[in-house]
Amino acid sequence: LLFSPAAQARNGGLYLELAPAWGLYSTEEVIIEEGNDDFSDYPVATFVPQLKAGISLFGWAGGEAHIAGHWWDWPDAGGDPGGAGDVGGVVRVTPLEVLSYILPDDVKIPSLGKDGLVDVTWKDRPFDLGISMGGGYTMVGEDYAYQGSYFQWGFDIKAYITPNFSIGL
Repeated sequence: LLFSPAAQARNGGLYLELAPAWGLYSTEEVIIEEGNDDFSDYPVATFVPQLKAGISLFGWAGGEAHIAGHWWDWPDAGGDPGGAGDVGGVVRVTPLEVLSYILPDDVKIPSLGKDGLVDVTWKDRPFDLGISMGGGYTMVGEDYAYQGSYFQWGFDIKAYITPNFSIGL
């Protein structure tokens, strides 16, 4: 789920996002509690809040810087708590916005507005799709800290609720 006042930056500009996400580690090299292979614990997929700041160039590409936290085993749940912190950046492309430059201005799509179902131009559509790729630096651990670089990629879809607010996945 993604909440963002980035809707105003749709055609170019600065934006700030609070992006609740779900994250996981795709390796068994990060060990929380070391034992033999029968009982080593690895980080599990958990809630990962992110704070992002970005710039949208021409509405179809841009860059984002972000900071995120990833934790596991809440102390109240009786687990062995730990976590990670990530700082990095991505390049983000919105391919549907590129179509705004290719399609004629008179192409209309149905959209739900305050007056019911109305036709809007492709440029004014109430949704967008994003593809991102980048990396950064991370520190992971509880008793023993791992640190180093990471690679990330992602997809998102946003629905523009108002000119200054969007929600998405």
